[in-house]
Amino acid sequence: MTVRRRCPPIDGPRARRLIDGLKVRPLLDGVRGSAPLGTDALVDAVLKLSALATELGNDLGALDINPLVVTHDGCVAVDALVEPGQDASTPATRTLRL
Repeated sequence: MTVRRRCPPIDGPRARRLIDGLKVRPLLDGVRGSAPLGTDALVDAVLKLSALATELGNDLGALDINPLVVTHDGCVAVDALVEPGQDASTPATRTLRL
């Protein structure tokens, strides 16, 4: 398992560098003749999570996605844990579109 942490906001080039630094990065290119996986979808997910974290600011204490499964068709968060931040004393009323 590889864990990478960066503070948002994250732009496209930075998201690609983040992904390129993963130990499992070669697997995204395909193994043993299989087609490459959805690297663009993974970049898109990183960008959307960055936007979410930026929008929520101190209302978000932590966000843990494990696992994030990348396939040929895209990627999906199988399980996620969201912890409220110190400023989240009231329920969030804003709508975020991802």
